[in-house]
Amino acid sequence: MRLPTLGLAALLLCSACGGSAGVDKKTSCAEIKLAVEGISKTPKDNPQSYVQNFGAAAKQLRAVADKAADKSAKSTAVGIADALDGYLKLIPASGTPANAQDSMLATTKLADATSNFGTTCGGLLGG
Repeated sequence: MRLPTLGLAALLLCSACGGSAGVDKKTSCAEIKLAVEGISKTPKDNPQSYVQNFGAAAKQLRAVADKAADKSAKSTAVGIADALDGYLKLIPASGTPANAQDSMLATTKLADATSNFGTTCGGLLGG
């Protein structure tokens, strides 16, 4: 069965418009919150779970940023993802970062990124 030419053109036009519009700020913030809350469920006694959960959250946050229409939500999602990536580079198999100064810098970057989330989206709990 073939779609009429006019119907096909309307379908293509509609999907192009929807793709460029992106996801609104409220939805983006809810998705960022969901990714960040997932990190809190990381078992504390298993270093590899940090790698898996932080990596999955960073990937999820980048997906949120890719579809976000709001620039501040996009920037917030990328900022948290970048901070998680920086932190992951410090986690060796033992789970204890080798360099305390680098660990502090990564932790500060993550704290700044989550603070930016609070400014952009209204906080983790009050969202």
